[in-house]
Amino acid sequence: MKKLCFLLLAPFLVLWGQRSSVSDVDSYKSVCQRAISDPQMFQQFKRCPGYTDILEHVDFHTGKEYLAIACRQSPELEPYFFKTKINDVIGSPNVFLYDNYGYFSPTTLRYLKVASDLSTFFGSLEGKNIIEIGGGYGGQCLVISSLFKIKKYTVVDLKEPLGLSKKYLDCHGISNVEFLTPEEIDKALSDYDIVISNYAFSEIVSNWQMKYAEKVLKNCTKGYLTCNSDSFLSVGVLSISQLELLFTSMGLPFQKLPEKPCTGSGNVIFTWDKNRE
Repeated sequence: MKKLCFLLLAPFLVLWGQRSSVSDVDSYKSVCQRAISDPQMFQQFKRCPGYTDILEHVDFHTGKEYLAIACRQSPELEPYFFKTKINDVIGSPNVFLYDNYGYFSPTTLRYLKVASDLSTFFGSLEGKNIIEIGGGYGGQCLVISSLFKIKKYTVVDLKEPLGLSKKYLDCHGISNVEFLTPEEIDKALSDYDIVISNYAFSEIVSNWQMKYAEKVLKNCTKGYLTCNSDSFLSVGVLSISQLELLFTSMGLPFQKLPEKPCTGSGNVIFTWDKNRE
């Protein structure tokens, strides 16, 4: 199966210079590194242009749509939404008033909607072992941890954002987290309950996508990957149709769903649950 998959995708396995992903740029990594060492920068990194090019650029109206979806599909979690505001304490994000729910950053509401999706698709996240590809500063981990008592959370990212996420989550007292760089992905366990990725997997060059698929995706019982459309084909990522081919060759019982709300034409969510085959 692995050989067949390689033969089918070999024409697309390219190296994009020395960069491993869309976020592998100096301006972004520099802000992350400065935020680790400079307390003042740490308190405002979510507003820095070099950072908002990659993260923290969700607008007010999209945040409102995220909140509406979470309220509609997860009424049992609604009394605890306020707990996720902890994600807005550090980094000085732009926050807005959302009716009776108070002030939130739109990015926190995106993480809340993802947590709602996960519990809707897979049931409670209590006691789960989760791995996230492209964890950014750790916001998704913090939001999930504020709503559920998970067993363990593994964040995979480049060295600089990984260092920032460790500092960020340490400051919030989140201790059940493992941090891995892409080069350390061989250390990933084989018994994760859920793999998630907010766009990052679809922004990684194809040779790394293949490695993540082999080392992580196929070993996870459940998966939730929000993927950009074919916007980044020119930088060497697999297209949506090629990802479908890859997942099929691995035997993943995936569904391809439209992203809601749609933040980019053609964006999709791949999800699977091997327990429901």
